[in-house]
Amino acid sequence: MKNKVVALLLIFFANHAIVDVVHATAYRNVGESPATISDQENLPMSDAYVPPIENYFSCTSELLGMDYLLHQGSSAPIPVKKFDFSGLFRHNIAFLYAIRINQSRFAFCPGVGFSSLKYYFDHMANSSGKKIYKTLTRVGEKRTECKQIDETQLIGNDGEVTGSQFNISYFDVMFRVRFNSVLDEPKEGFHVWLGMKLGFRIGATTTIDYSEYNETGASLVRSGSFNLSRAHLSWQGGLGYSRFGLIVTHGLSSLFDENRGPDNAIRPLSVGLYIDLL
Repeated sequence: MKNKVVALLLIFFANHAIVDVVHATAYRNVGESPATISDQENLPMSDAYVPPIENYFSCTSELLGMDYLLHQGSSAPIPVKKFDFSGLFRHNIAFLYAIRINQSRFAFCPGVGFSSLKYYFDHMANSSGKKIYKTLTRVGEKRTECKQIDETQLIGNDGEVTGSQFNISYFDVMFRVRFNSVLDEPKEGFHVWLGMKLGFRIGATTTIDYSEYNETGASLVRSGSFNLSRAHLSWQGGLGYSRFGLIVTHGLSSLFDENRGPDNAIRPLSVGLYIDLL
């Protein structure tokens, strides 16, 4: 019985010795050493999570902003206010689809939208100190001028003009190139973009506010083309964090048709704050 037990033990140890020799020979043939536990932990995992780099939609709404007119002359052909509280609120909106460029932080963003320009005329004072306002007036088929409002003709002797403005509405086609600081979450972190916008005029109005018989709140609204350009080209730039940002829009073409407006060198400039709703 003892001889059988000894024989079995010898066979067991012999088999293990042969296996160890074979493993050592195999590692020597490939010039490698057996992998340790720490080496195995550093090996790449085939099932590791990789965040998707996807295209994405944006819907930016410009809630606050101001519009200005830039001109090359020494005096403003259209005297508009630099700031008006009622002109801060607007409803500009843009729908864009961001297409990733080579799965990078850059994206090409085509889109469409609606925007408007709002200008409030600044008043002047006559010799008696009374406020005088102007408005856009067509003086011919091919000519629009900025002329003083004739209160007597407009509202008679029992009224007074209290304000004047003109608004232009556009349907926009645009594209932007955008950079996001966060690769897989474009609506997080910082972002910056630059693009172009072509606006097609869909409406224009002038509004004259006045008081009559000591009652305020009356207004006269006139719609027309006012010889404004049918299409208007602008460049745009934006900078922001997360879903909020600052936008600047500068016109590259004149606001009016050539030789048909108060000045051929008028260029609109707009500054606003926007939020991404998607």
